[in-house]
Amino acid sequence: MGKLYSMLDDDGTGINSRLSQALNQTDSLKRLFSKVQEYEERLRSCYIDLKDLSSEIGVLVNDVEINPARMDQVNDRLNLIYDLQQKHRVNTLAELISLRNELAGRLANIESSDEALTSLRNELKAAEKTAAEKATILSNARSKARKPLEDKLTNLLKQLGMPKAALKIEQQKKAFETDGADTIRFLFSANTNARLQPIDEIASGGEISRIMLCIKSVIADTSSLSTLVFDEIDTGVSGEIADKMGDIMQDIAESRQVICITHLPQIAAKGKDHFKVIKTDIQGHSQTVVNRLTDKDRLMEIAQMLSGANVTDAAILNARTLLIENTKQ
Repeated sequence: MGKLYSMLDDDGTGINSRLSQALNQTDSLKRLFSKVQEYEERLRSCYIDLKDLSSEIGVLVNDVEINPARMDQVNDRLNLIYDLQQKHRVNTLAELISLRNELAGRLANIESSDEALTSLRNELKAAEKTAAEKATILSNARSKARKPLEDKLTNLLKQLGMPKAALKIEQQKKAFETDGADTIRFLFSANTNARLQPIDEIASGGEISRIMLCIKSVIADTSSLSTLVFDEIDTGVSGEIADKMGDIMQDIAESRQVICITHLPQIAAKGKDHFKVIKTDIQGHSQTVVNRLTDKDRLMEIAQMLSGANVTDAAILNARTLLIENTKQ
């Protein structure tokens, strides 16, 4: 800025000084050349404008503080910024500032880690207290429900041909998990005075089938399930017991849909609809087909369950009797 001011107003070499000299020349020449009068007016106008301009620039120059130390400080700061951009591989000052803020946040987290850890521990204690309270409520509810459930299951087992069966639900404490603070085991005995043992260790296939049906029957009475699926739950039973299992499933079907996969004619005859599942191999690929049977096909299918591949007249008559009895119910 100072250099610009000098170019305009330096004595002898500045533009204003040169214009002043030019005006002096025109004053001498206008006596000889009338046209010079016009040039003089134009030069004078330029001289006045430039004098005003140089005066304004002079005021600005006086207001500007020349501080070499501050300039060095700014240059050092700029060099530091450029070095940091290269070090952290960022292209702009905005990216560098963003990185600085991110690192500052990480450092703050490290410095406040003790407070954060204390806060998390307090939250954990509060959560454990809430979980323990809910686990206690659940344990109490289980304890209250055990005896009625044992009685219901025992009565159902008697209906299924197990008059001497005993069933007990064992409830033991454990560290609480998502399912509460209890370990639940079903203990069973099929004979009088026999030691109760876990069902999965002592019960036969037929006994497990009957116990599972009883449990599902009780669950159906207390749940909002719209459909229950029994997949060969009648395994290991036959005759009168199979017939009674079918009656229980019919009772369940009064309030919800029951789908039962079975090979027993006594149970198949109790359904309202009969579907046959057929598995075949087509060009090396297994294919499953489900066909809804007509009344005639259903009769023959149940007869085949009774007599095997060679369907006899007696089997057909027996199958018809089963279906008629089911219709009456």
